[in-house]
Amino acid sequence: MLWEGCGEIWLVLDENTGLSKYETVYFLKEGLKIIEENFGLRRLQARVRANFAGGIRLVEHFGFTREGLRPEYWPDKTDCIEYGKLL
Repeated sequence: MLWEGCGEIWLVLDENTGLSKYETVYFLKEGLKIIEENFGLRRLQARVRANFAGGIRLVEHFGFTREGLRPEYWPDKTDCIEYGKLL
């Protein structure tokens, strides 16, 4: 929770998790369902590396909308895309 009604989700994806893509999507779907039903939020937001096509597809699949670019956001100066979803 950032403040009342607004939360931020974090998901660190790594090929060494031992989960398939389908399992990852399933667990993310269930986690988002829990958040949406139990935390009284009106908005969720997330950030994705601009060069991470799989992450972009994933957040957009779950209904997040691209809101803007943050140049050199990450410590390695990689750009970031800000996403939001109204619940």
